Amino acid sequence: MADLLNPEHANLVATSVLLECVNQHYRIGQFGGRTDKIPSTTNMAKIRAVTKELASLEYEAAARPIGKRNAMHAANGIQIGCDENAYWEIILKGVKALDPATLPKGAPKGPLDGFSAAEKVATENFMKSAGFGTSPENQRQCRGLWKILFDIRKAGVEMITCYRTAEFIQYCKMYFI
Repeated sequence: MADLLNPEHANLVATSVLLECVNQHYRIGQFGGRTDKIPSTTNMAKIRAVTKELASLEYEAAARPIGKRNAMHAANGIQIGCDENAYWEIILKGVKALDPATLPKGAPKGPLDGFSAAEKVATENFMKSAGFGTSPENQRQCRGLWKILFDIRKAGVEMITCYRTAEFIQYCKMYFI
């Protein structure tokens, strides 16, 4: 418990999160929410066409859309961070939808981590549906992190988790996973 309250570590984590918040909002700030007309697609031919068109523009005409796209990238990162705060809540809904008769019987796979078989199955199902990698180690790490983010959000400290840094995640892994 003394390590949990280590002021040097807490200072490092808090400073890294604050700097991440400032950096992301700096990237977003100059556009004030006026980025809704940025084309976005998963079609590779269209992606290359947009890049080709961008390269053909004069300097000023090209720099502005690049800045807007970078602002959208920063905003998307914040949105994904906020969305991850709700993943465990979504997984718990998946637990309720599972048929207990279909759950694996016998000894659990992997290390004992305090998660039920239903939570493990629901996490794997969610990760498959959401397009995440489903290796056993990735499932274990994501399950632990998402549960921590859920607990932090329920404790009323949601905003800090939207600007997660490597230091913040390491802190969570050291003390909670």
